[in-house]
Amino acid sequence: VYNYGVNVYRREAGQTEWIKLNSVPVKKNLPDKSLEDRELDFFVKLMREVKKEELKGILLLNVLVKTFESPDFSNYLGILYKDDEVESGKIVEYKVTELVAGGEEKTIGYSNKIQVQSYKKESPVTEVVVKQKSKKVVISWKPEDERFYSVNIYRTNVSTSITEKVNANPVVVSKIKDSTGAEKYPEVMFEDLDLEEGETYVYTIAGMDFWGDETEHSEKVTVAFKDVTPPLPPLDLKDSLNNLTIGLQWTIQNVPDLAGFIVYRSSKIKGPFEKLNSNLLPIAVNQFTDKVEEPGPLYYYVAAVDYAGNEAHSNTVFVQVNDIIPPGKPSNVVAKADTGSISLSWAPNKEGDLVGYLIYRSSVTDDNNKQVLINSLPIKETSFTDQLPRQAKNTFYYRVVAIDTAFNKSEPSEPAIARMPDVIAPEAPFLKNVEVKEGRVKLEWLANVDTDLKGYYVYRSSENDPEYKQVSPLLPITSNTYEEGITSGVIYYYRVKAVDSANNLSLASNMYAVIKHDSDKADVEVKNVKAKFRKLRKLLVLSWSVKSESKIKGCIVYRKEGDAPILMPVTGLLKENKFTDKEIKKGNKYIYQIRVYTSNGRIEKSEFIEVYY
Repeated sequence: VYNYGVNVYRREAGQTEWIKLNSVPVKKNLPDKSLEDRELDFFVKLMREVKKEELKGILLLNVLVKTFESPDFSNYLGILYKDDEVESGKIVEYKVTELVAGGEEKTIGYSNKIQVQSYKKESPVTEVVVKQKSKKVVISWKPEDERFYSVNIYRTNVSTSITEKVNANPVVVSKIKDSTGAEKYPEVMFEDLDLEEGETYVYTIAGMDFWGDETEHSEKVTVAFKDVTPPLPPLDLKDSLNNLTIGLQWTIQNVPDLAGFIVYRSSKIKGPFEKLNSNLLPIAVNQFTDKVEEPGPLYYYVAAVDYAGNEAHSNTVFVQVNDIIPPGKPSNVVAKADTGSISLSWAPNKEGDLVGYLIYRSSVTDDNNKQVLINSLPIKETSFTDQLPRQAKNTFYYRVVAIDTAFNKSEPSEPAIARMPDVIAPEAPFLKNVEVKEGRVKLEWLANVDTDLKGYYVYRSSENDPEYKQVSPLLPITSNTYEEGITSGVIYYYRVKAVDSANNLSLASNMYAVIKHDSDKADVEVKNVKAKFRKLRKLLVLSWSVKSESKIKGCIVYRKEGDAPILMPVTGLLKENKFTDKEIKKGNKYIYQIRVYTSNGRIEKSEFIEVYY
């Protein structure tokens, strides 16, 4: 609205001068009487009362739209001029100027060049897209602000052939900002909601130009409006459980287009759900049986399906399928014996809910009912080492049992059998007596009590050959004596070893020294035997003297501790008359004897000396 009005100019193509067309300024023109358009009365009243600074936003948009619809309203506002004197066939253009204070003119703008000819509607709106989205039809088109400011949308029902304009008011599309702040037109420009499912509609769009005239109609777009309304859902879905079999039952709500039912299942409450029946259950069927392969939590619902494929879901039911299926019997159980242990291994089970394995053992029989559990908690590994006493010689029978999260136990595996190697040697024999008679030595020892004893070996060394060597064959376990001839005047040392069925040799027995003597009597005397404690060093020193006319080979010290039955040699052949005993214990009684060996084979003994520590 220009307070002082505007002037309108025209010039023909090739002309330089503008011809003013209006004799008086074109400006706001109050109507002499009330307008027939009651809506126009409202806009006229509005423009009389509103202040210029208040004319913005939606209010301004509505005023502008009204000027496009109503030449009377544009004329009232002083923004319309009709040129009745233009000649057909001419090419003309127009200029509009604003009158300002002081009579000066300010150019408002220029028109495009116009070919004066018979009136023809604008070309149609383009890029029209019409499609169904759920229960409505959405429409979009290419906005062209220079050709039209709004559109009218027309719809024809194919079955009734009735065509009607869908929009009550012109549809004006404005740009909006996207998430990046850029302005663009919306993807959906109009929504048609007043539609019937199953009907087919034909749409066209006509643009509205700035004089209130429509463009040519767009190309027709046909939409077959599909049925998107689901049927009534099944009611009161219930479940029953029998081991791994789940029964479902529901109440049917009959509707004319009900086609059947689909049963869905998932292991999670939010899915995804899978279809259990590829073909629809008939509309008269209200139950379904599902057999599952393994236990676990399961969720079910039933969908009613109509002929258009729309689904309506029942309530969801939860079923906890308990695990009653034991794992498979462990296989390929192998037992391997080693010193003090037996190692087991087996093939792993494939069950997903496996907790581990229990190990059972028996040392008597492979009877499954007489085996004992040897691991208190299941193990996840497929191997186990059973630590056993080194002396254990039984045959051991093992079985492995798999257990799952529901504490279901598998059948015991086939037995694995192992026997530990015998690495325990027999006890060392004890030589209780050695005597020399008629040029022969006779050894006697206490019989061993080892259950797997195989026999004995006798070993001998001498003053001439200090290395002990086996001198006997394997002596049977029923024998505990051995005889052999010896040379006069040579000191021999004897020991015995026991051997068991696994050929484990015991430690050597106590040692006995013997000498074969000649018939001549030796003149030998052992005297002055003395014992002296050195308490700080925890040892005992023995000393003695020997008076002899014979040649002395040496002396051997014998000792017994406490109430032991016999004396035992604690030294080899000594060349000096002195011995330090470091193997004594405080609080014990010890008895010592010195034995002298002569070159003619005789043995002379000292008196006993008794000491207390």
